[in-house]
Amino acid sequence: NPVRTFGGQMMAQAFVAAGRSLKHQTPPSALSVHFISGGNPEPDLEFHVVRLRDERRFANRRVDVMQKGQLLTTAMVSYLAGGKG
Repeated sequence: NPVRTFGGQMMAQAFVAAGRSLKHQTPPSALSVHFISGGNPEPDLEFHVVRLRDERRFANRRVDVMQKGQLLTTAMVSYLAGGKG
């Protein structure tokens, strides 16, 4: 079996990348990760963050983890601030 990039590493780094793109300090409320392809642990990973929604109480991010132009993982992260309903 070939050595592959650990999926938990990609998930954690995608989660951090999404959080760094927030305009407001909003806590995460959901994380969904899809592992598309195994990666090689040697070449660098690229994290492409797409801002899907940015509001005062809500935010959504998609993070695509790429390596040499190939999609390895895609993550969706939702953020929701508490407050009176």
